[in-house]
Amino acid sequence: MPFNPKKFILKDRIGAGYVSKVYLLESQIEDQPSFVLKLDFCHYGNTEKLQQIAKQNNQDYEFVRQYYQDLPDLVPLELSFITTAQKNKQPVIATIQEFAGSDIRDVFKDFSRPE
Repeated sequence: MPFNPKKFILKDRIGAGYVSKVYLLESQIEDQPSFVLKLDFCHYGNTEKLQQIAKQNNQDYEFVRQYYQDLPDLVPLELSFITTAQKNKQPVIATIQEFAGSDIRDVFKDFSRPE
């Protein structure tokens, strides 16, 4: 992973999404944010195919980000890249976002329709 181990420690898995396993990259520097690292566990292997999937993911992300542009910070900034999975040594899509903390609410589970 392209992270300085003196600045960040990769912690255990803290969650999972539809296609990703989510890990905490904990900052070791005071006043520097921690990040989450999402590894896409549905797509491994062929780098060309992964590039196409990552490109589509980025387009989808930009669409959602634009759609909710009037609600600042609703859609966090993210950066995707292709790296090698430790488990099977295959190329995999990874996405990094700033860690929002553990006290977050799921838009689809924690809000009523009127909210």
